[in-house]
Amino acid sequence: MEVLISTFVIAIGLLGLAALIPVGRFTLVEAGKADRAGACGRAAMRDVKVRGMLDYNYWSPAIVDTTPNVAPFAIDPLGVNASLGALGPITRRSLSYLVGNQTLAQSIFLWHDDLLFSMPENMTTPPANTERPQIVDFDANNLPDVQGDYSWFITVVPSANENDRPGFPNTGVQLRNKKYYTVSVVVCYKRDLSTAGEHTTVPAPGGVTFLGGGYGGGSVTLTFGLTDEVDMREGQWIMLYGTNAGKTQCSWYRLVTVGEIDPTAPTVRYVSLAGPDWNTSTATAVIIDGVIGVYTTTIEIDR
Repeated sequence: MEVLISTFVIAIGLLGLAALIPVGRFTLVEAGKADRAGACGRAAMRDVKVRGMLDYNYWSPAIVDTTPNVAPFAIDPLGVNASLGALGPITRRSLSYLVGNQTLAQSIFLWHDDLLFSMPENMTTPPANTERPQIVDFDANNLPDVQGDYSWFITVVPSANENDRPGFPNTGVQLRNKKYYTVSVVVCYKRDLSTAGEHTTVPAPGGVTFLGGGYGGGSVTLTFGLTDEVDMREGQWIMLYGTNAGKTQCSWYRLVTVGEIDPTAPTVRYVSLAGPDWNTSTATAVIIDGVIGVYTTTIEIDR
């Protein structure tokens, strides 16, 4: 009897250890995605500066130079070329030198760090030179093929404070004189660029309610429509768009905690956000599937 009981206890312990294998694998995959998202965000921010993406002369559709107040928008050539429309209230724009050139847009806005390799069949002995991991294929430009799981776009928030400075009246403000932009590189994993593939959820009008102050994000109630299918989880990213301190702004926030669904109110979700301060006046939440990281900084334009 003692042997049977001991065997039963050992079996439970072994099953517990076996259950840790998929958990550990999932954790490693998520850590790898987070690491690549950070690297992609930093590299993309350098691309934004080097390629002059904040030069209004390259924006398409164009914005008139004398527009007094430019609303936040997204530079998303992959989405524009795929005709995905707007990101909720955010207007998608492309760059003039990428219009109609999806291949060039992919070469810039796809992260080329996940190369495709063919692995040797026999991994038990040191491989010969001809058996070492080889790049699967090269494209027409002699560039190695990539998995293409990581892509990015940016949201751009022109500095609203510059419109109120002496010499910058609310009419006749010239974009060429703007110097500061808040730019967020939004990194996506396995983004579906088909017209029906991208899933963007926007709560009902007035569906964002702050519970207390909006310092550092804070606690928020999100109210959705009856037909919305919302998958919300910790670590996910959402965007808030609206009037913040009297200025039209958009900011990205990470979900720290997500409350359980209340059967009596299935369209209401309680979440805690981490990110910039929001003064809780008005806001619209935009939830985009596939966002795994956001890298934000303020860029000064030197014209």
